[in-house]
Amino acid sequence: MENPKTTIRIDNSQLDRAKNLQKEYNKKIKDILNMD
Repeated sequence: MENPKTTIRIDNSQLDRAKNLQKEYNKKIKDILNMD
C-alpha cells in the first residue's frame, strides 16, 4: 500500500486560480501604495 501523504497532488485548475489570485492581490497592493 502507498502512503497517501506522498501522493498529494494539486491539479492545474487550482494552481491557475492561485496564480490569478496572487496577481489580483499584487495589483491591489500596488493601487493602495500609489494612492497619495
